[in-house]
Amino acid sequence: MEKVMSKKMFRRKPKGQSMIVLIVFLLVFFILLLGMTAFEFARYNLCCQQFQHCVDIAALGGAAGLASAQSTNQAVAQSAAIQTAQWMMEQNAILEKSLAGKTTWTAGTTVPTMPAVANTANMSFTWVDPETGVPTAVPGDQKIFRVSGAYAYPPLVGSWIGLGNNTLGAVVAIGNGGGTMLDVALCFDLSGSIDDSTPVTIVDRYSPAVGNTIYRVVADDTLYTASGTTSLTGTSLNACYPQNLELDGPSILYDATSAARRGQTQGQRAPVTTASTGNRFSDIVVNLDEGLTYGSGPGGLIHGGLNFPTVGSLVEASRGNLESIAIANAASVPYGSWGIVPQSGYYRTYWEQALTHRHPLFDAQSAAANFFQIINNSTNAHFCLIGFASDENNTTSARAIGNPQTHTFPSPPVAGNIPITTNVNVPVPYVPLNKTAGAAGSQFTAINSYLPLPPILPSTVVPQLTANNSTDINGALTLALQNMLKPAQIGGGMDRMRVGATPAIVMFTDGLPTANTGTGDMNGVSMTSVAAANGVKIYTIGLAQNPGLVAPMTAVLSPMATNSGGAFYQIPPGAGQAAALNRAFSDIARSLVTLTR
Repeated sequence: MEKVMSKKMFRRKPKGQSMIVLIVFLLVFFILLLGMTAFEFARYNLCCQQFQHCVDIAALGGAAGLASAQSTNQAVAQSAAIQTAQWMMEQNAILEKSLAGKTTWTAGTTVPTMPAVANTANMSFTWVDPETGVPTAVPGDQKIFRVSGAYAYPPLVGSWIGLGNNTLGAVVAIGNGGGTMLDVALCFDLSGSIDDSTPVTIVDRYSPAVGNTIYRVVADDTLYTASGTTSLTGTSLNACYPQNLELDGPSILYDATSAARRGQTQGQRAPVTTASTGNRFSDIVVNLDEGLTYGSGPGGLIHGGLNFPTVGSLVEASRGNLESIAIANAASVPYGSWGIVPQSGYYRTYWEQALTHRHPLFDAQSAAANFFQIINNSTNAHFCLIGFASDENNTTSARAIGNPQTHTFPSPPVAGNIPITTNVNVPVPYVPLNKTAGAAGSQFTAINSYLPLPPILPSTVVPQLTANNSTDINGALTLALQNMLKPAQIGGGMDRMRVGATPAIVMFTDGLPTANTGTGDMNGVSMTSVAAANGVKIYTIGLAQNPGLVAPMTAVLSPMATNSGGAFYQIPPGAGQAAALNRAFSDIARSLVTLTR
């Protein structure tokens, strides 16, 4: 009996066994389901992270494309930025699925809808004001490149966790790319030597007792060499107005004994002399063909549709004696032997072209214009321009040719910056920093009026920059720092730098300091210390027009840059200075434009 009862006690009921099996099965099923759900959730999160990284890369790629675009046209630069962003995006993969050919791009300010095809993305881009964070249509405020997108995520085990076989999950991401906020001041040398590399011909214009005017070449080469100067700081003679002819060099002698010898004396025959010898001269003209000897250069003899076949034609065009046949005849101009017909426009054409052939001044103007354009295209920057000669922020009046001559200019007067009075204005421009937010305070438009992008002729710019007076490096540096810093940081501080902006000063000069209107020593050592103490980097560009200037210029400009954390760019004399100037200014612009998210 006991054995029977014992067997009954340990016998399993079929119903209980089934329940245990069911519970075990359900536990396994739910654990598996939870595992697959966790796996899918982790995979989706990974997809979100990878897509965000791709969008960030695209935004930064667009910003980099904008900053490195070779075009100074903002619309073209922005187009390059968009193409760079698209290319960067499609070089990546999401969960090992390549995005190449799987993205669709449109311009838009909102996140696009999710595409209907798995593993593809709809992308949109817009330009954002960095100070407001709001999309903007104002070109000057479009400095942040924003990319947003929606990616179609296909669940790997969607049907197992109840999502259906064709369900897609939306992955959304937004990324920004742009440059740092910059406050940049350019100190631009306008001293008298800044056109010393201009190819010129120094001429004595005279008349024989019978016959037409004769033009004897006294010297030709660069203005520095032709003038015969031995000064490291160059010559005060200028290729264009004010020419300062009375400040002649040691090898030439300006003959100012007769108004007819030099001046805008239309229709006047040159003084009669049996011969012209020695170093006496009456005119300095710019070789429009860029040759050191006129007629040998690569620039040709036709400019503005007018022919300038001889040195004599340059001389008479500069005087206004080719404006009509009557004027030319009265001045005994041998135009028939030159094969040209005097006509209105020669005067203006000569001076317009002469302005564009001043070296290194016009080269530096062009390089500086590119510098401002590159930074303005790609970052939130405000600018300051300080021209410097004997002082800054000044316009002086100087005689076009020199004392004691009087001048009768072509009538009717021509427009632009071609002089129409005895005296000409010599501006030393100053455009201060401005704290006003956005493009309204950038000062880019004001600076562009002084430094236009090529191929705009200088005569369309009012007023035209020119060469005159001494080199005030420390005065310009002091004024730049005063714009940026507070009174407690520097005497005369104006506190015009924006909070959060990265400050920088670019100093361009072709010489050594010969004047000082600033604080401290002439070489700017004390101001360099002020800059370093307040986090202002100084970038210096020294262009030497003669070999002897390289060492002393380096001794001044290199410490100025290195002591403040900037960089020094030395441009030695010789061919290729225009290209070297562009490289220096462009390199500084690229180094200043750093990308941020």
